[in-house]
Amino acid sequence: MIVNKLTEAKFFLGKMEECGCNAFEFNCYFSAFVTSARSFTWSVKKHMSAMKGFDGFWEKLMSGKLNNETAKKFVRIRNFIEKEVDNRIIGGSVWKEGKEIKTKYFFKNDTEKDVLSWCSEYFVMLEKVRELIVKRFKLDAPSSEYYWQDIIGLGGPV
Repeated sequence: MIVNKLTEAKFFLGKMEECGCNAFEFNCYFSAFVTSARSFTWSVKKHMSAMKGFDGFWEKLMSGKLNNETAKKFVRIRNFIEKEVDNRIIGGSVWKEGKEIKTKYFFKNDTEKDVLSWCSEYFVMLEKVRELIVKRFKLDAPSSEYYWQDIIGLGGPV
């Protein structure tokens, strides 16, 4: 489940990149991205907390790498999606570059950085968290998305 959530988030991020002018589709994939990405951090904490030293390591992450504008923004967005049914995307801009139509969507009260840029930044941050955990706890991390299955004792896809 841990890696699956990050893999899901990556999938939905890719789908968001493909949506173009279809705002409904973009919003659906955005909501799924946020839910998967936020579930990754909860799953990590739940499943890794049994490992010696993890709780202190996690607290440092929460007060350091996971305590920034991007992480806080996605906590708020996830709460809105889950509790308010509003994902805070208010619109976007569309333009043509050569033969290609380009689209950017924006959050309410934030038109300086588009939604996809925020999501990409958040995903990269979560990937770094995964890498830090793998390195710190000397987890074997082959390319398979199921690499934590035996390490935390679940015996199946995590």
